[in-house]
Amino acid sequence: MKKIVVSLVAMMSLMVAGGNVTTAGVAEVEPLVEASKVYVGVGGGVREIEDFYDYAKGDVDNYDDYLGTVLVGYNINKYVGVEGRYTFSDFDYTTASLYGVARYENDTIVTPYVGVGYAWSDYQGDVERNGVSYLFGVNIDTPYKGLAVFTDITYNQEPDEHLALVGIKYNF
Repeated sequence: MKKIVVSLVAMMSLMVAGGNVTTAGVAEVEPLVEASKVYVGVGGGVREIEDFYDYAKGDVDNYDDYLGTVLVGYNINKYVGVEGRYTFSDFDYTTASLYGVARYENDTIVTPYVGVGYAWSDYQGDVERNGVSYLFGVNIDTPYKGLAVFTDITYNQEPDEHLALVGIKYNF
C-alpha cells in the first residue's frame, strides 16, 4: 500500500513540475503480513511391523497393513521445522509422532527432508510401544500455490516398524 501511495505522489509531482525531471526511485517496502509458516497434510501408505506380538493370537509375527496419516507442521525458517503426525489403520494400531525436520531448499521443485523425533504407538488401547523415530522423504511442488505432493519413509525403533507414505501438503 505504501509503495502505491509513494508512486502516486511521485507521478503527481512529475505532472505538476513538468519539464525534464528525474526521480531517485522508490524503496522496496516489506509486506506487513508474512506468509503463514503452518502447513497441514494427509496421506496413505503401508506399514510393516517386525516381530510383533499379537495378543489376540498369542504369538509373534510380522504384520503388514494399510494406513492413513494426518499431519501438521510449522516452518521455523526455510531449512528447519517441526512436524506432528497421527497414523491410524484398520488394525487398531495408532501412532502419534513429533519430529524436528531439516530440509534442503534448492531451485528445483523437489525438496528433500530428514527428520528425527519420537513416536508413541498404541495397539487396541492395551499395549504402548514408544521410541525414537526417523523420517526420510521429498516434497514435490505443484503448479498450485502452497500445494505439494510428499512421499517419505519412516522408521520407528520400538516397535520395529517401517512406514511408506504418499500424500499432499498444503502450506497456508
